[in-house]
Amino acid sequence: MRLGGRLAAAIEVLEDIGRRHRPVADALRDWGLSHRFAGGGDRAAIGNIVYDALRRKRSAGWLLGEDTPRAIGFGALLLEWGQTAQSLNDALDGDRFAPPLLS
Repeated sequence: MRLGGRLAAAIEVLEDIGRRHRPVADALRDWGLSHRFAGGGDRAAIGNIVYDALRRKRSAGWLLGEDTPRAIGFGALLLEWGQTAQSLNDALDGDRFAPPLLS
């Protein structure tokens, strides 16, 4: 799974956490059970994005101007993973599983 798919999965988990008000570990476990194609490395990377996003939620929301799961997912990659907006867009460009690019 490429970065775009991992980010999309992390956003899906963040949406589930916000919608159902459930613990992160439960949401990640349920996502993994319903997406058997994801290997251990993919699941670990998705979990890292989710936890980084929640850890930097306020900063990411301020940086991107909104407090949505998509914004905090992108914010995690920008703030914690050392990505720039341009490098992130370049990495996600052409990935059919990636969320829409940053504008």
